[in-house]
Amino acid sequence: PHTRSEGALPLRSRGQVIGALSVQSAKPAVFDDETVAVLQLMADQVAVALDNARLFTESRVAAETARRAYGAVTVDGWREMVRARPLGYRYSEHKIVPVAEAPQPEETAPGDLPTLELPVMHRDQTFGSIVAQKHPDAGKWTTEEVTLMKTLAEQLSVALESARLYQDTQRRAAREQLTREVTDNIRAATTVDEAIQRAMEELGRVLAASQIVARIGPEDRLSGGNNGAE
Repeated sequence: PHTRSEGALPLRSRGQVIGALSVQSAKPAVFDDETVAVLQLMADQVAVALDNARLFTESRVAAETARRAYGAVTVDGWREMVRARPLGYRYSEHKIVPVAEAPQPEETAPGDLPTLELPVMHRDQTFGSIVAQKHPDAGKWTTEEVTLMKTLAEQLSVALESARLYQDTQRRAAREQLTREVTDNIRAATTVDEAIQRAMEELGRVLAASQIVARIGPEDRLSGGNNGAE
């Protein structure tokens, strides 16, 4: 209520005005050109600091969102892979055999064995585990052994994820190549009938389907039932 002088200064950062700084005084004619220049310099510094804080927050949120999204993609990728073929191997008696073919640990060496179980993780997502057992006469797991096993589990996680990504890339490339071949063959047709016939032939070859039906016509005439794939 006692304001006799006021200066309104823009908060500018990266060529944009993000706000304003209001400076008030109870004395008249306080804000001469020199004072305004100093205040504007301070306002610019405040604006840059505020904008940097905003950008830092946005980048951190974006990084966290990307991390979670990539983690979800990683989990989905492994689920899809193991759904088709469960993965797992066991080293026992100097042999490496698939888990499905190997006897259970308690069948191999009964008794209370010193056991160490470590997760196989990538970007905070767990998609497997390593279970190691020592011979009863070997004693408990030492700190050095646990540290070594953790390091190996981390390296295994990185190697597995790299191999999975490479395998996915190869599979996508093969699928895209097949799609191009099928599309090029269909596009080479010179009539509608030939295009449909080629499409059916290619789909039957690629999908190994027993029956595929494609019909072209008015919608009211395409509603009839059919036992094949349409």
